[in-house]
Amino acid sequence: MMESKSSPAGFTPSLISQYGGTAINTEVAKSTLRQLYRYLVVEGISITRITPHGLRHTHATVLINNGVPPKTIADRLGNSVEMIYKVYGHSFKEMENKAVTVFSDIVIGAKIGAD
Repeated sequence: MMESKSSPAGFTPSLISQYGGTAINTEVAKSTLRQLYRYLVVEGISITRITPHGLRHTHATVLINNGVPPKTIADRLGNSVEMIYKVYGHSFKEMENKAVTVFSDIVIGAKIGAD
């Protein structure tokens, strides 16, 4: 946890879920983000604000881009795998294109190395 002599009393950074993965209320998430932003301002740290909804999408996209299985993402977000594909299909397409490039580069490198 970030420690600071100027952090608000009782402030504990916590986003999206409690320990154990229990989802938190949207208003609690918004309040937590407001507290975090106030803390960062006091510390002289400037970041772009994000809503809980935006954070949720960022969370999913980061997981997708790092190869986390859709089922795992769906479980974390409390959604179905179908919904993950529907909303984030473009991200999976980008990962598919990356897989083709990586595989092609390896095959071309292997072919050259075999000569």
